[in-house]
Amino acid sequence: MTAAAPAWALGVDLGTSYAAGAVAVDGAAELLEVGGEPRVPTTVLLTEDARLVAGSYAQRAVGRLPDRAERNPRRYVGRAPMLLGGRPVSAVDALAALLALFVQEGRRRFDDADPARLVLTHPPAWTPDRLAELREVAARVLPRVDVELVPEPVAAAVAHGVTGTVAVYDLGGVTFDATVLVPEPGGFRVAGRPGGDPDLGGEVFDQLVFRHFGGQLAHAAPQWWEQLTTDPARLAAEADLLTEARLAKEALSTFETASQYVAGADADVHISRAELDDLIADDVRRSARVLAETVGGTSVDAVLVVGGASRTPLVQQVLRGAYGERVRVPADPKGAVALGAARLAGRIAAPGPAATAGPAAGIAPVTERGGSGTPAGAGRAAVPVPAAAGRARAEQAPAGPKGRTPAPVAPTGPTRRPAVATDVPGAAPPVDLVPLADAVLDARVVAGRLYVWSAPDGPSARHRISVVDPVSGRAERKIRFGRLVGWAVAEGGIVVAERRDGALHCHTLGADLSVGTSTQLPTPYRPFLVAAGGVAWAVLRSPDTRMTGPLEESGSLAVQVLPLRAGTPGPVVPLGPAVFDYVDGTRRLLDPTGSGSAVPALLGDGRSVALVLGRGGRQTLLLVGPAGEVTPVGEEAAVRQVLAAGGRRLLATATGLEHRSDPRGADLRGGDRRPVLPRPPAGDARWAVAGRQPFAVSVDRLSPGRGLAVHALVEGGLRELGRYPSLLGSPAGARPDEAPRVRADGESLLLGTGDGAGGSRLVAADGAGTRVLAAARGWLEPVGRAAGALVARHVPGAAPGDSCSDPGLLVRVPGR
Repeated sequence: MTAAAPAWALGVDLGTSYAAGAVAVDGAAELLEVGGEPRVPTTVLLTEDARLVAGSYAQRAVGRLPDRAERNPRRYVGRAPMLLGGRPVSAVDALAALLALFVQEGRRRFDDADPARLVLTHPPAWTPDRLAELREVAARVLPRVDVELVPEPVAAAVAHGVTGTVAVYDLGGVTFDATVLVPEPGGFRVAGRPGGDPDLGGEVFDQLVFRHFGGQLAHAAPQWWEQLTTDPARLAAEADLLTEARLAKEALSTFETASQYVAGADADVHISRAELDDLIADDVRRSARVLAETVGGTSVDAVLVVGGASRTPLVQQVLRGAYGERVRVPADPKGAVALGAARLAGRIAAPGPAATAGPAAGIAPVTERGGSGTPAGAGRAAVPVPAAAGRARAEQAPAGPKGRTPAPVAPTGPTRRPAVATDVPGAAPPVDLVPLADAVLDARVVAGRLYVWSAPDGPSARHRISVVDPVSGRAERKIRFGRLVGWAVAEGGIVVAERRDGALHCHTLGADLSVGTSTQLPTPYRPFLVAAGGVAWAVLRSPDTRMTGPLEESGSLAVQVLPLRAGTPGPVVPLGPAVFDYVDGTRRLLDPTGSGSAVPALLGDGRSVALVLGRGGRQTLLLVGPAGEVTPVGEEAAVRQVLAAGGRRLLATATGLEHRSDPRGADLRGGDRRPVLPRPPAGDARWAVAGRQPFAVSVDRLSPGRGLAVHALVEGGLRELGRYPSLLGSPAGARPDEAPRVRADGESLLLGTGDGAGGSRLVAADGAGTRVLAAARGWLEPVGRAAGALVARHVPGAAPGDSCSDPGLLVRVPGR
């Protein structure tokens, strides 16, 4: 007769990038190894025969089946299902597949017995609707086992045995959380509002090391590196190099230098601890500031440092500099949360009256369970979902659907934040703008993709470029930079200008945000960035640019061509002297009556940039092609804009708008000239083209902006479509934040307009007229249409005018 297996309890930390489990038996807790590893990648993959697999097996298959895999399924809790191989898979199903790995390993060790109790951990800011999904995960795998849900920092504190008031610094693979815990009878409770950053973690450090290695490989194996960053078929090699970057980063926790051999490139790459510290210093210092803000005036007895990325020496150095001997680092910061969860589960499962007297130590009954003494099996009961209003940190606690079923069917309703009611008198019927993302500085829709430039830590801190799902708001891919000062988006990719360490750098990204080239610019001035197809142009002002009069800026212009998909940046090509004339001393709006230079812009032929260089009362019109070739096309006196459309050249001049026939292709000299709209005496006018349809946009007054008129070019003449109180942005704007908020939408034009009463309207114009699509208080500008959804940017606190640089909400306009 064999002895019965001992009762055991299970604690599992289903993290964002890695999961860990631990068992508690006879008063002791230890990590549970799955496949010989104490941590399991959280990757899930839907096989070609529709089986959902998880962990290391799924991770190894990512390179071969990238469209069937998701590396961070926990991010989908409370949101729409993920799409794996084109099929929806719910977060509950994905996390259940991960939990099953630990349950199966525990059963193997304990004679197929289920655990007596299960503790699952979760981020401290999760709301009841997300906790309800986590309970459903447990019910799928262990339907007859009682489950407790515990905040991750509480489990970490229990694992380490700290006492008193504790600040927990949790830097994981993808996210960073900062929490203050205060003692209470039986354990801890979370005090105040947790802080953190949902996009800061070890994977950010891995990407920085990846780019560091990329700089070396671009010289050691340029052809291999070019293929890696431009060929989608090389995703497996890219994943391998990212793994090498992670291994090197982890090695620097012990050694001063790390070297990795990259087999495909047949080259070694190197990084020192000092170089890593330089790469990650801004992120680490920012995380320390977030911790300090979360602690506030609270006197803490200990600072507990957990999470896999917290092993980085610079993290501990910075925290010890701030908190001294109060810093506590567990022997295994990666497994601390799972070990604490197992110890809590072991206490619950211990025999005797205490086992059923109430919740585990460290669990606040009302916060975590809505009561104590929940009977076994209650983990299957649904927790009521509250209204979405009032969430202070929506990016950590997105609103979920109001009803769910176990089947992986896309939920309906708002997904990230409470809807923003819009109600502007005299405008379109009020609609609820559905928030998709916040801290957004700009956004573009190109080739059906929604690209977003955001500043989640504030405009002066690190910025982020993302590809965002226009329906759910989920960031499908993202990459972080320092402070960006400009960007341009085209079908082939993106170019951004980053200001770092007093210098300007241009970086290119593929359409899928794959890493391209990096170039330091030979000027301290913000470049003019333009992109089309697979090429970007950076038009540069010379370092000696200076004010030569109260309203005049003089210097020289040059251009550099940057390939978005592949290749090497072109040389810097001088264009010649240039003068910019301004309306006033703020140097914000260009003088529409002068003969100075104009803001570079695409010609409209898909392969050229049009430049107007003004000096000494005369202007030279140049076209710059995709290889950097410069072609003079005319001499003028007061041209502000040149566009090509329908066999015509469209010009905006000091006298107004005109079009000319184009008998010689690029050459502006010759052809008949036809003025169609005089420039308003105190205002300005510009052309805009949507598809094949040219539009004229004019304002009656520049500063402050007043009176907007929209016309369509029909049979060689203009037809007025509509008038509005003002235009958002200005046709004379010299900087990106002052550009007119006008976007093409097929053959229609989308405009952001002021309503004259502190609100804005989204207006659509076509050959038949104009119509108001939405209205809101503050600043509401169009972005474009993606996946059938109309997307806009809303800054509720910004007054409509000729400029807006404040971060705002990315919103979807329902039914439009």
